[in-house]
Amino acid sequence: MFRFRDLLALSALIVPLDTVAAQGVPYQLEPGDLVFTDTSVSPLRPAAVRVLHPDGSLETILSGAPLNYPDGILIDRDGALLVSNYAYDSSPDNAVLRLDPHTGFVSDFSRGILRDNFTLLRDGGGRVVVADGYAGLARLGPGGDLTHFSPALVGVSFGLALDYDGSMLLSEPPGNATTSGVIYRVGADGKRTRFAEDAHRMPAPNDLALAPDGSLFVTNFHFWTQPNPRLVRVTRDGHAQILAAGGLLKKPKGVAVSALNQVVVADLDDQSILAWTPGTSMRRLISDWDDGVDDGVPVERPFALAWVPPLWLRTPQKMHPGLSSEVSISGIDAWRGQLVLLTASLAMGPTPMRALWPGSLQSSHLNLRNARVFSGLLPHDGSDLHIRAMVPGGVAGLALHLQVLLPGQQVLSNHHAVPLR
Repeated sequence: MFRFRDLLALSALIVPLDTVAAQGVPYQLEPGDLVFTDTSVSPLRPAAVRVLHPDGSLETILSGAPLNYPDGILIDRDGALLVSNYAYDSSPDNAVLRLDPHTGFVSDFSRGILRDNFTLLRDGGGRVVVADGYAGLARLGPGGDLTHFSPALVGVSFGLALDYDGSMLLSEPPGNATTSGVIYRVGADGKRTRFAEDAHRMPAPNDLALAPDGSLFVTNFHFWTQPNPRLVRVTRDGHAQILAAGGLLKKPKGVAVSALNQVVVADLDDQSILAWTPGTSMRRLISDWDDGVDDGVPVERPFALAWVPPLWLRTPQKMHPGLSSEVSISGIDAWRGQLVLLTASLAMGPTPMRALWPGSLQSSHLNLRNARVFSGLLPHDGSDLHIRAMVPGGVAGLALHLQVLLPGQQVLSNHHAVPLR
């Protein structure tokens, strides 16, 4: 069946995985880094996972096997990277790979058959959910066992974002030439309602990302008819607005938006990561053509993107009720010494931040009315701030929702839902 990938290239890249365990390099992500997957059209230019640092330097974390076609990436609760790796339809090698930051060791995070896997996220219960193409959505249990729970309706389940209330926003480009794509809201039970649909401005929504103001940035590319390569913004009421069309945009796939409103797009055919700012055209942030030669250096064909948050919260993979637990917080250099507030709640939001920050368009993922708050200062030397506290007892089976506020800059950190067991 047709894919939104380069199928002829895949035949040369499929690497049998007698064991998925492999060795990359240890890595240390920092606030403001941009992590991305880099796909390939030739065994001489293997697929990779790379990091673009704020100073413009590029780091390769993993290159070659066991990567086939990596097209989803998630920065996990503890700072490890999860990569959605595709070999071919329903291949036993389709997997969610975990790249350990301390050792570089690569392991299979999933157990079961993924049909057609794209992006992934942690849901409101802290579980990994994979957009599994024509098979819809798949959820990973604590042991990595896969359960499909929300079948695709109009095409290919592709992009995922966690909304403020714990529901998921899912983009589904069409699976044929006669239909248009849809962005759905999906509950934990898999039930879908239509969030946005626009056959003229956004006929084929691919990846999507939640912006600080609650709008969605969406890449559009139609595989079956006129491609319409575009970057589109979708408001909370479902209205679509074209921000950029054509030009450098040739085959846009991944999109990511930081807490500082930095918007980047991965474009396969332009072989570039593109940056968009209001009132300007797209510009190349990093490109295969940087050295003037189509040689796969410094990048080949980037597909999926993830910002390391400028205010970055890391947590354990799970917490134990009645025992103490520790989280780590870091921020970009400009915020050293500033006050941060760690908020913890057993309930998700949304909580509009304008109640605390007049004029703010942001919302917290937490119900802050019922939150506990811990304070601290980001260290002047740039190291992590560690906060340790007792986890409430008698709440096993729930999730603890955590998010950090930086009042002096009116910035929110990433949100985590940590299972309590």
